Amino acid sequence: MPASEPPRLAGSRVPARGPRPPFVDWPRQFELRGVALAWVCLRPKAIVTQTFVELAEAQGVNRIQDWLDDLADTRFVAEGARPVILHDFRSVRRAAAGVRETWLERSRRQGNPFQGTTGYCALTLGAVGRMMANTVALALQLSTHSNITIIQDPASVLLKYRIPRPPADACRQLG
Repeated sequence: MPASEPPRLAGSRVPARGPRPPFVDWPRQFELRGVALAWVCLRPKAIVTQTFVELAEAQGVNRIQDWLDDLADTRFVAEGARPVILHDFRSVRRAAAGVRETWLERSRRQGNPFQGTTGYCALTLGAVGRMMANTVALALQLSTHSNITIIQDPASVLLKYRIPRPPADACRQLG
């Protein structure tokens, strides 16, 4: 593959939809087949996704997880410090049957390359939804030894880790 071409990652293509705050000025890197936008930030190392669907479905979970699996095969993930993972799921208003189980199954699987990673999920939920999300986060923490935190505003994570707007060609540097 020529050095000027980014690696092919499952389900990714040039995004057709624009990002929402706090990512509005971020360059277009990946769209995960009608489910989410995604970015890689090189320094500090971070993986960011932002959904644009209102209904979470198992198929969407698999698209995000497939992309993460492909990303795990790059030097970006394999070498050096573990990336922080930030999922902005604030567009999601409801979930289809099986979504929670699919996410848990994919995250708990043997050989998950992101075990032990620090992750954040931004959600806009009521009290019951937040309680359910925290239960899933706790199950993932116990089974993957990862630190997963449910948050309301992804900008807080960008500030905490000093994650800047990624360069447009960051995906070409994944290795």
